[in-house]
Amino acid sequence: RGRLTLLPFLIRAMCLALKKHPHLNARYDEKTQQLQQYEAIHVAVATQTDQGLMVPVLEFAQHLDFWQMAEQIRDLAQQAQQGQQSLAAKSTITISSLGALGGVMATPIINAPEVAIIGVNRQMQQPVVVEGQIQIRTLMHLSSSFDHRFIDGYDAASFIQDMRKMLEAPQLYLVQ
Repeated sequence: RGRLTLLPFLIRAMCLALKKHPHLNARYDEKTQQLQQYEAIHVAVATQTDQGLMVPVLEFAQHLDFWQMAEQIRDLAQQAQQGQQSLAAKSTITISSLGALGGVMATPIINAPEVAIIGVNRQMQQPVVVEGQIQIRTLMHLSSSFDHRFIDGYDAASFIQDMRKMLEAPQLYLVQ
């Protein structure tokens, strides 16, 4: 079946958080000056290639299980490396991972005409206080950018906090 990475779990958490915050799953049409909100979640997965950055689209991500996501992400990455990019669906939100490059914190740039992007940074072992005791835990920062013409800071922070809660307690939210 291949390898299951963290990315499908992050995308699942994003999809579940978008159910509570559907106005983030949207695109802005410059011509009509209208914001179009979508029910279907089409996740652009930022992928570095020899030709530069490409953003192939994982269509209907909300309906995929972890293994389906992993397989499709792998296929999309291979297509992107070969210069082929899926344009069948317009992406509604983007996820970008700099963790492999060692990025601890970065500010992702919105993939217009979308209104939101989530950045995934490197996982690190760090000391944290848990119930008065110092423990070593694996931590990972999520970063984000939102188009403030349509999404205010409170809603953006609430969305990220919902993702965080799911990722910190996957047994409660991410079980299939």
